[in-house]
Amino acid sequence: MADAQNAEPRTRSPLSPPAFGFSPTFHRKGVSKLFVSAKTAGAIPVLSPAIGDALVLASLDAKVRSIGFIASARRGNEHVDLDVVVVQRGDRLFFMDVLAARRIRDLEDEGLALIALEEFELSPWIISAQTLRREPRYSNNQFVWQYNRHRVPTRLRKRILQVLAQQPMQLGHLLKRVGGDHGTCPDILSLACAGVLELDIASRPLDRMTLVRLRR
Repeated sequence: MADAQNAEPRTRSPLSPPAFGFSPTFHRKGVSKLFVSAKTAGAIPVLSPAIGDALVLASLDAKVRSIGFIASARRGNEHVDLDVVVVQRGDRLFFMDVLAARRIRDLEDEGLALIALEEFELSPWIISAQTLRREPRYSNNQFVWQYNRHRVPTRLRKRILQVLAQQPMQLGHLLKRVGGDHGTCPDILSLACAGVLELDIASRPLDRMTLVRLRR
């Protein structure tokens, strides 16, 4: 994942309307495909496949705390469509600048968009196609996200969290400790999608050696 550009720490939520000249609109009509995860406060419009991949990436990124969306901005009679995904990484706010999904605007609208984003105190998190498809993270993300809607039995969830509260451990060891086998693996992946667990999915292909820990 590309490193976010330097920015001053922000403490407000990416979904909180700021008191600036531009007023944000958070909902976009007429979008058929929506994305929801444990980190989103509401449904995020998926305006392109690249945006969908970036949303999965952000949802499984341990550094990302929340995900929001700003559809447009208005100041008096001036209006500009933004369609930006806003992420909070630590105490900083960024808009996801996915190069493969950049909007094409005329000069006037581009200028308004840049002014609005600056007023909202959002810095760009530039994500190239190469960064988005970097392996093994991309394949791991896509595989793990298949279990986003998998239901985890309450007793098993409690057992997994109890074991990991002692220390992080490799996936294979965790399966043994919770008394499961490969049939339990979807439950662990589902908890990662839910933002409860963190998986080391950037350094190696997902396997029994993958490190699992409670979300910090």
